[in-house]
Amino acid sequence: MTFFDNLVGGSTQVLGLSLAAVLAMGVLAAMAFFVAALVGILRSDESGVIKLLWVVLSFSAPFLGPLLWFVIGRRIAQARL
Repeated sequence: MTFFDNLVGGSTQVLGLSLAAVLAMGVLAAMAFFVAALVGILRSDESGVIKLLWVVLSFSAPFLGPLLWFVIGRRIAQARL
């Protein structure tokens, strides 16, 4: 094995580990976003049916549902107070 082969093999491993770490952080951030949305939905003053619809939307579209809750749902819930 030549020096170049060792160099490329090592950098490929580092790149693979770096990519895995970035993906793991992204997955953890998405999970935290999802859980925060569920907690926000369940603690809101919305009626039971509206909460159920938001929870179903969040589970059906795990990124889009929580995003819509934070952008639209919380404003609507706060406006009703």
